Amino acid sequence: MTSKKKPNILSFFKPQKVDNIQNNTDSVVSASDTDIPTSSTSHINRHDIFNYVKRVLTQNEIHDILNAIWIPDVNYNFPVKIFFVGKDKTARHLKFQYKWFANFPWLVYSDVDNGAYLDKQIDIGKKKEIIQNRKNIIPVIEAIILCGRQNMALRGHRDSGNIFKACSDDKQNNDGNFRAILRYRAQGDSEMRSYLESSGTIKYTSSTSQNEIIDSCNKLLLNKIVSKVNEAKCFTVLADETADVSGIEQVSLCVRYVELSTLELHEDFLQFVPAVDMTGKGLVKLIIDNLQNFGIDTTYLRGQGYDGVASMSGKFNGVQAHIKDTHPLAIYVHCSAHVLNLVVSKSCSATQIRDCLAILGKVRDFFIFPKRKSILQFHIENSSETSTKKSLKRSCETRWIERFHAINDFIELYEYVIEALDTIFQNGTITILRINKGFSIGLPLSKFLQKSNIDLKLAVQLANDTQKELQELRTHADDVFKEIFEEVKVVATKFDIEIKIPRLTKKQTNRCNIPLNTLEQYYRASIFIPYLDKFITELEERFNVHRLILSGFDSLFRENGPIEDIIILSNKYIEDLQNEGSQNQIIEAEYKLWQRKLMQTTEKPNNALEAMAMCNQSIYPNIFKLLQILVTLPVSSATNERTFSNLKRIKTHKYMSESDSSDIDTSSADSSIKVENYKSRKELKEAVLKDAVKKEFLEQTRKHIVKTVKKKNNGSRYTDIIKNNYF
Repeated sequence: MTSKKKPNILSFFKPQKVDNIQNNTDSVVSASDTDIPTSSTSHINRHDIFNYVKRVLTQNEIHDILNAIWIPDVNYNFPVKIFFVGKDKTARHLKFQYKWFANFPWLVYSDVDNGAYLDKQIDIGKKKEIIQNRKNIIPVIEAIILCGRQNMALRGHRDSGNIFKACSDDKQNNDGNFRAILRYRAQGDSEMRSYLESSGTIKYTSSTSQNEIIDSCNKLLLNKIVSKVNEAKCFTVLADETADVSGIEQVSLCVRYVELSTLELHEDFLQFVPAVDMTGKGLVKLIIDNLQNFGIDTTYLRGQGYDGVASMSGKFNGVQAHIKDTHPLAIYVHCSAHVLNLVVSKSCSATQIRDCLAILGKVRDFFIFPKRKSILQFHIENSSETSTKKSLKRSCETRWIERFHAINDFIELYEYVIEALDTIFQNGTITILRINKGFSIGLPLSKFLQKSNIDLKLAVQLANDTQKELQELRTHADDVFKEIFEEVKVVATKFDIEIKIPRLTKKQTNRCNIPLNTLEQYYRASIFIPYLDKFITELEERFNVHRLILSGFDSLFRENGPIEDIIILSNKYIEDLQNEGSQNQIIEAEYKLWQRKLMQTTEKPNNALEAMAMCNQSIYPNIFKLLQILVTLPVSSATNERTFSNLKRIKTHKYMSESDSSDIDTSSADSSIKVENYKSRKELKEAVLKDAVKKEFLEQTRKHIVKTVKKKNNGSRYTDIIKNNYF
């Protein structure tokens, strides 16, 4: 009689051939493509191990295996199987034993296939190690984000090898901020220290891993902005160009849109894009192609904001002209800050004003040298009066209105400059005080136009107010200049300067040659009044284009405006409005209701954003959309210029000298610039970002693994990569 044998666990394993695993690594098979045998049970658990075998698994499927794989309970009735044992092939009726789960933690049972499975790819015993590895990458991500937010370089002179050993062996060499931050953090984190000191070679602290994590940050942030832009269904593109330290032209791309959920106006930076073809057609292709590559739907492009350079603003071959050919509703708005700069520049074209500003620059350059600067500081420190200024400022070469600060500081330090030089130009005092008066009026407008949350209506309104203020000065020029001239006489008396009229001749053409009786009349007629007239004229002419663009939208703020204006505006943007039957009649009825609401409102909206806040989208959908378009229209390209500062801080001469010139614009420099994206997008909380970056980085790692497996076509290689690289 054959002796009774206990059931052997090996008898219940489903055989798996190695060649089957190798053949299935080249393609990912969905669960629907797998032949599932008929089970006696009426319900098939989707987490059954049979659903995951003989194919490459996705990230979510691996997560399910590690956390939600089906395991039978204690009362599960395992089916009886017939096994033939012994030399005489005696039939035995055996069952799977539940206690095997406790003895063999890597064991998995399939209810569908009525058998046990063991596979290195889904070894449950690795679960704790995988969770720990995922936890270990969080400090690495945090260190990289910290360096990016604080504008600190990640890498150092020698930044490879064991973090602690490299530091102790050579304390003279700086291995970079990133590794120093990890070492400092490890002092209070025993788990992290043991992880960094372990013998394994894969710590994800290499420069390649750093760039991949930075790329993950950029991708997540860019996708979030793109989704908001597409949800708004109305946006403006802002573009400006600068040359980096290596001489490569970098185009800064930004978008302006309204977030409908909060009614907040955003101007967000997208990316720096290297440019080779700087013609209008070349830049158009660069802008449109990159917007589409980012995932932005360009059919909702409703505005363009650039400076006034010919390649951008040209009527025939400029960027704005070519974009209008394919996107007729994309209105071009010349940067208002640049327009104001041109206004001030033209108003200072008078000979005496131009010469005065040039002399101020020369005086500042004269005192920039240490020996001469020390003499000026000596007079400032030994003065009986307290001065808040300690040195002369350089006049801004590009932003003329910003020269107000240089002029204002010069006036405050005028006494000490006189004492240091012991001589000064004669007519400079009158000109300086007059310029300071004009610049002080234009300064608020300049600062306001550089804000990102200003709309075109408010910008034009402030420009009109500035023009009215200047017109008021022109009307009362006698009284205003009298006060200025009194200040001049006080300064002249203090420093013993004689004020006199320059020599007049009949053939004088380079300065005012008007024969007047008094000093005050002469300088008022030759300097003050011409400056105001030029300022007012330029402000009127250069902002006239902005007024024409705004004229169509003015009807949205009138309580008794004509119906024809809103009909013309709605026909222009017919693609964006709700088209139901007789469109003009719907717009007319909706506009009358909106006018009635404006009349009943005590606090009138000052700008389009305030009007959007009080406009119910469900009641006035077309009015709301037109207001959204108005808010989205660009005002200035100041946001682009702010990104240039970040570029100059990141891509420096030191960076150029330490980097390989062959990949300088495609790896480290580009990745470092992407870190700046996080600094300007505060709506993403760090905790969410770290978790999202971890998932994105793991997804990149998974793709790298699958790519390697396809290349090697080796089943054992796949298992090794999973064991050593995959979290």
